[in-house]
Amino acid sequence: MTKIINECGKGKDFQQLAMEAAFNVSGARYYVSGDTGSDAKDGKSWSKAKKTIQAAVDRCGNGTNDVIFVSPLTGDVRYNENVLIKGHDGLKIIGVGCMKDTVIRASDATTKLPFTPVGEAAVLGCCMAIMSADVEVRNLCFDASGNYVGLYVGDGYRIDETYAEEAGNGIVANCIFRYGTIGIVYDGADQDLLAEGNYLYKQSVMGIHIGPGGTKQVQRISVRGNTFFGCEDYGVYLYDTNETKNIMVDNNVFFDQTRGTIQMTNPIKFQGTGCHGASANRLLTANGISGAATDGVSGNYEAGNAANAATYVTEA
Repeated sequence: MTKIINECGKGKDFQQLAMEAAFNVSGARYYVSGDTGSDAKDGKSWSKAKKTIQAAVDRCGNGTNDVIFVSPLTGDVRYNENVLIKGHDGLKIIGVGCMKDTVIRASDATTKLPFTPVGEAAVLGCCMAIMSADVEVRNLCFDASGNYVGLYVGDGYRIDETYAEEAGNGIVANCIFRYGTIGIVYDGADQDLLAEGNYLYKQSVMGIHIGPGGTKQVQRISVRGNTFFGCEDYGVYLYDTNETKNIMVDNNVFFDQTRGTIQMTNPIKFQGTGCHGASANRLLTANGISGAATDGVSGNYEAGNAANAATYVTEA
């Protein structure tokens, strides 16, 4: 704090310095403001902020640990863009201010990145596609209204069969995903991925989909401390093949759909067997976990999950 105060005495912006200190920024810093920014500016301060997130991403290096700070918008305004992160390992994208006003909304441009998640029939687009390793996304709101995905994290194989990108070691934390078909798709996303503290609201198919992409082995994914409310078919769905293993779903809360309608077929669905676990989840739904065995024979396991169908909570 003393260092920040001293730097402010040299005319530097307090908010900017505080954010940089909080997120341990070691690379270049870029700023995005849909209200006051311009993509013609260099994006290196709030007064010179970019207008779109993609313009800031395009300025970032690969493996340089750059960070993008995204400002909330005033009024009913959103960042209407499809954000593609490819060739930007180590990037952080951090929303600042009120999360519900830092909204990324898939636009018509999303059709340039169509893909079909494994096990699903529908062709989807997405608000943000991450095909880089060590990418961290925090404090954003993804509005995927219509036939869209909030966030895609993967090797890109199902978007373009020539892609074989590395997308491991990523973090998605403290974000809102609302009104989409699927909140987050992990697709050939390699390993060591974390989804934590997110709120997935009213997804018409499922909250989080985990499946194989092209040649990548999908392993060591942790889904913990998230809230799933009104994800109609599944909260977390694991499409199992020999390439998916070591998936842990723990300490999440699952609510049924709104107005008393029970539509969450299974809060957690393990399609097949092998090294997947559901532990200490709170299931406020009439349905239970599918595909997990308490005896461990199948390779999946379930422990300490509390089902309470009699008192599940819905919207008024």
